[in-house]
Amino acid sequence: MSFCRPCFAQEKTDGPTDEKARKTYEKAQKSLHEHKAEIALDDFRKADKQDGGHCLDCQRQMIKYGAEFGDWKTAELGAEEMVTEAKGTKDTALAHYEFAIVLMNEGLQKHKEEIFARAHEEIIKALAAHSNFPDALFVDGRVLAQLKRDDEQKPDSRST
Repeated sequence: MSFCRPCFAQEKTDGPTDEKARKTYEKAQKSLHEHKAEIALDDFRKADKQDGGHCLDCQRQMIKYGAEFGDWKTAELGAEEMVTEAKGTKDTALAHYEFAIVLMNEGLQKHKEEIFARAHEEIIKALAAHSNFPDALFVDGRVLAQLKRDDEQKPDSRST
């Protein structure tokens, strides 16, 4: 199960700025149009790398298709780069939230406690950046349930 992005920080971007990366990005878009998402995923990853890890559109596609195809390394890379590139508290909170969702979904697929623990850490960072974030609290509850630490999600035991 995946979650959609909360709408409080949806900035518009236009792909990579580097010319070579832009061509690779357009090739990826064409592959998507031709229903070749796995090929597109490789090109989005390549375009992001060519753009120095600054292509937000590429990172979003890396997360989306990486998770869809179980390429967790690519999905995590996209999410990590989003965190690094985030500007401002809301974007930072959103980036950590996106990363937590990637980790939660990976944990659900792989059944590994350490992945859920990392997801919880990302949610804590998201809430530190923007405390009024109900979607993050919900995801944290799901993650803590997977860790069998449900009692930590109760409002009287939370320290945020």
